[in-house]
Amino acid sequence: MIALVSKNTAKAEGQLWEILCAKVEKIPILDIYIDSDNKPASVPQELAGVRLANWTWPSIKAFLDRL
Repeated sequence: MIALVSKNTAKAEGQLWEILCAKVEKIPILDIYIDSDNKPASVPQELAGVRLANWTWPSIKAFLDRL
């Protein structure tokens, strides 16, 4: 699962629920910052322990290669 993270993620109940479901099901997750101007000051608790990366093709490719 690739989750897009922005300043609004903490208020996105549906997105946070999907991330928690993926964690419970042990689905690999990569959180991607949408852009450097939209990074949250802190990430929600639901994202704890999940790799966070900047939006770059090498970041996405590295995640997919690990699957």
